[in-house]
Amino acid sequence: MTVRWVSTFVVVILLAGCAGRDDGARLIAPGEGGAAGIIYPDVPAGQPYVVGDLIVCLDRPGSAVIDRVESIEPTGDLTITDFGVIPNEMERGGMGFSDEYLHTPISQLPRPYPVDVVDGACADHASVALLLEYRRPGGDQSAGNKGIVIHYTSDGDRREASVNWQILLCAPGDSTTPDCANP
Repeated sequence: MTVRWVSTFVVVILLAGCAGRDDGARLIAPGEGGAAGIIYPDVPAGQPYVVGDLIVCLDRPGSAVIDRVESIEPTGDLTITDFGVIPNEMERGGMGFSDEYLHTPISQLPRPYPVDVVDGACADHASVALLLEYRRPGGDQSAGNKGIVIHYTSDGDRREASVNWQILLCAPGDSTTPDCANP
């Protein structure tokens, strides 16, 4: 399978929350700025595509529970069907999330099972990898988005973090979507 990276894997987070308050840890993604994303060609309808290695951590000691993740400007009825966080093996010198599990639903991944809690501070080198499970619904239309919003709770406050992480799942034979027609 040929996979084309849209740009360098660097994630930018725009933080939103309770203006003027400094309670609770905030979810951030370390990086230098810019957009990131990936394009998968010839994606069968309904097949899960799990992407990982979206690194997140907290701006200070604390804990955040990810409540849900949604697409920004989804096209083609793209859905995020599941999410979870796993240890960031790259931070420990290991390999990141394996493409071996690209089509394995998150709920069926081997241990350690993904969880929804982020409890590591960036300064302590305690980041985690956010996994996202995407699906392209039936039909011959490709599906994508312009980023994601992570909805989470920290210290009792509901917050959001927007990430400029884009994905495009190209329908087999799609010759009309520019990035699908010219892989």
